[in-house]
Amino acid sequence: MKRTLVLTAVLSFLSLGLLATDIFVTPTGGGDNSGSSWSNAINGGEYIVGLRIRDAITNAFANSASEINVYLAGGTYTTTNQISLSGITIPVKLSGGYKAEKDGSFEKSDEVTTFKRSTYNIRFVYISALSSFTVENITFTGGCVAGSNQGGALHFVGSTSLIENC
Repeated sequence: MKRTLVLTAVLSFLSLGLLATDIFVTPTGGGDNSGSSWSNAINGGEYIVGLRIRDAITNAFANSASEINVYLAGGTYTTTNQISLSGITIPVKLSGGYKAEKDGSFEKSDEVTTFKRSTYNIRFVYISALSSFTVENITFTGGCVAGSNQGGALHFVGSTSLIENC
């Protein structure tokens, strides 16, 4: 009986860190802007959207997520800061084109998810030393790194990456 209780407690403790973390982003945000649901989505309409997404991913990794999924509602995201990630050893996925239904569904939107730069020269995503990074269903327009030939929209260094339907 004691062994069973101990084994159950150990397995329960270990499984706490084996959960995927979902992060939700909309052009207008919602609720507490924590990204915990469509109702509390991160405000992607602000110019600092790249920093907010980066911080949410970094926090999820620090809290022992087994994978991180960032869901972006359809719409335009104007940014002055790239999403810059390095050294994350779990799968990370940016996926666009959702309706952002308050009921928590993952219905696809007719509206495209588009990242566009503001007046600043900016690359949208910089990934270094990630074990697995996927970006899907997102349009990137106007990305630019002045004086550089290292990716105007996306730049991947030493990472296993997959780009689908972008």
